Amino acid sequence: MDFQRATQAYLWAFPLVSTASVRHGIRQDLGLDAFDIMLYENFLDTKSTWFTGNNTTIYGASVFDLAEVGPVVLEMPVGPSAGMLNDFRFRTSGLGNLGPDRSQGGKYFIVPPGYEQAPNYC
Repeated sequence: MDFQRATQAYLWAFPLVSTASVRHGIRQDLGLDAFDIMLYENFLDTKSTWFTGNNTTIYGASVFDLAEVGPVVLEMPVGPSAGMLNDFRFRTSGLGNLGPDRSQGGKYFIVPPGYEQAPNYC
């Protein structure tokens, strides 16, 4: 029973720890702020620390805490693109070709938990 509980604790905690590590790397190691974008110049190799990274994709990342910055509007331009929006629990939404806008352009209104008042700019 203890092994099973330890396994479940690991599985439930991994997304939070992974996201916190990426955030720490972007903020502390690279000195980037919320909404700055980290962009790899080359494909990943065996030295990369991305958990599920592959060597056929150029990666970029931005990390922001909705508790710090408040609601965010993410605008996707018209045209071919692909992306992913993750939260700390790895619940995802596709963007661009992968998302509901299907590369036709769109706005995503991202709010912190408990937020109830939506402004008129969406």
